[in-house]
Amino acid sequence: MKIGTYQIGRYHAIIKKFYEDGSHDYETSFSDQADLMESVYAIKSCIGTLVGTATDNPKVLTNMTIIRGKENIENELRGQGIDEKSEV
Repeated sequence: MKIGTYQIGRYHAIIKKFYEDGSHDYETSFSDQADLMESVYAIKSCIGTLVGTATDNPKVLTNMTIIRGKENIENELRGQGIDEKSEV
């Protein structure tokens, strides 16, 4: 499934990552729940630290949330937001 510039994996869930400067980005390609949970664990271990240090724009990761379900993902990535988000 492709939404705009985002390619969504076979497992319909995405991770929205929030940064100290108010920006956010997404992890969008997961093959199954185990793949998603590996990423959740890695991202959670980085909360509060400077990430992207090998880029021109490193940022401090402040939080993350998981968005599940095809309709919720479509709403989120099209900028409409969603009512329910699940955090881990």
